[in-house]
Amino acid sequence: ELLEITDCSLGMIREVFRVLGKANYDFGPFDVGVGGYYGQGAEVDATALKFKQFPRWAGNVHAGLHHDFVKALGSTKLYGEIVLAKNMDRGLNYGKGIGLPAIPSDVSNGFLQDHDERSVWIRLEQDVTRWLTLGIRYDFYSPDTAQANDARDTYAFVGAVHFTRWLQWMIEFDHAIDNVHVAGKQAPSKQIESLSNVLQARF
Repeated sequence: ELLEITDCSLGMIREVFRVLGKANYDFGPFDVGVGGYYGQGAEVDATALKFKQFPRWAGNVHAGLHHDFVKALGSTKLYGEIVLAKNMDRGLNYGKGIGLPAIPSDVSNGFLQDHDERSVWIRLEQDVTRWLTLGIRYDFYSPDTAQANDARDTYAFVGAVHFTRWLQWMIEFDHAIDNVHVAGKQAPSKQIESLSNVLQARF
C-alpha cells in the first residue's frame, strides 16, 4: 500500500519518521474511507557520501460496494481508490529524476525537486457460483503529474477456481502501457504483457 511505505532497499531512500492514519465506515453493502500519511525521508548517495532530507505525504479516498445482487451467482464486489501524494515513490521501478527527487549539487543550500504523484485504481469481482470468481482491474500511476503523458496504465483480467475452501487456482493476464519518462524526453509507450498462474493452499 502506498500509505504504508517504510524505507527503500539498496539504501536509496530512508524513512526518518512517519505519521499515518486510516478511517473506514461500513454501511453494510457499501463502505467508504480516508487515509493520510506524513513523513520525512532522506535520499542517500553512498558513492558521493551525501544525503538530503525531504518531506513526503499522501492522502487517499477509497470506497467499496459488496452485495449479492443475484443470489444464485454469489457476491458482486466493486472497489476503488484515489491517492494524491508527494515524494512517495520508492525508486524501485523508476530512478532519480523520474520517481525519486535528485540530490542537488549544493547539498547545504539546494532543494530537492518535489514530485507530485497520483494513483487511481478500480476493481470489479463477480462470483459465478462458489466454484469460480472472475475479476477485472484498472490501475493508473503517475510519478510526476507536472509532466504530460507521464503515467503507467495497467489492465488486468483474472479468474479464480475454488476447488475447496482451502485450495484455489488463479490465472491472471495483465496489459500495461508505460509512458513514464525523464522530463524533456519522449514518452516511450512501452507495451508490457504478463501472464501468471498461482495455486494457493491454506492450512
